[in-house]
Amino acid sequence: MKNLVVFAALFLMFVGLNAQGVSASVDKDIVLEKVDKNSEMAFVYQSDVLIEKGLLVNGKREGVWQSFNDNGTLATEASFSKGLKNGVWNIYEGADLKYVLHYQNDLRVQANNLAVVQ
Repeated sequence: MKNLVVFAALFLMFVGLNAQGVSASVDKDIVLEKVDKNSEMAFVYQSDVLIEKGLLVNGKREGVWQSFNDNGTLATEASFSKGLKNGVWNIYEGADLKYVLHYQNDLRVQANNLAVVQ
């Protein structure tokens, strides 16, 4: 149960990264699917809109996790290793890739704002 609370808190932070300001309000009912320590995991609104999905290994996030806006468009792709941010994180604004972040062992080592570069 503790892990579910942690995952819910991480989700809210995760969606908060969306630079467009689209948010998943706390008051929305969320249904969790397939929750165990070694499972594909998905957060879904009761309206059947996918919020976030990814793989749990030993109760920790592993590999690429994706989060989605209320309208179902991709908001973030994030890489994890043994529950730590590790690798590339892509943050989208609408259909456009806006930020590329690089993490090593849960620490951000590089950030690129693509809107500034273009």
